[in-house]
Amino acid sequence: MRGAMKVFWNRTGIALTLIPVLVVRGLIFGFSAQNGETSGGLSRQITAWLAGIFIPDFELLAQEQQELIHSYMGLAIRKMGHFTEFAALGFFLMLHIHQIARRTAVFHPWLWAWAVGTVYAVSDEVHQHFVGGRNPAVTDVLIDSAGVIAGVCLLLLFLRWQTKRSNK
Repeated sequence: MRGAMKVFWNRTGIALTLIPVLVVRGLIFGFSAQNGETSGGLSRQITAWLAGIFIPDFELLAQEQQELIHSYMGLAIRKMGHFTEFAALGFFLMLHIHQIARRTAVFHPWLWAWAVGTVYAVSDEVHQHFVGGRNPAVTDVLIDSAGVIAGVCLLLLFLRWQTKRSNK
């Protein structure tokens, strides 16, 4: 059974690893297509939920204090969202390029994964320029690119762990 699974994975690995890349790209595109009001409302809901968990009696604070908390927490949550979604993209891009590299000579697959993810981050910000109430930001590209690298490194660590485990 193990041999049959290996043959199946060798034949279909490239196609199968492309699916999560496309799914994550679609999710990123969908979030970027939200207008400023919708995107801000989602961030506000997440912030309110987290504030209710981590800040005792949040609802009892003065309105100005609640708004200040929403402002700072909302910014942090949005930036963490950028980082996380692009870390997922980096992870799956690296997995896909790793499958390609197993069959062809790919020079520094991690560099390709990072470059493709970063180019997608730039295109994401360009896309936001055309969405009402949204503004592109260079800082978001930097955060997204850092997320891609984190995802790539996470997969590389996993592959190294898996290799060491299988050699025992």
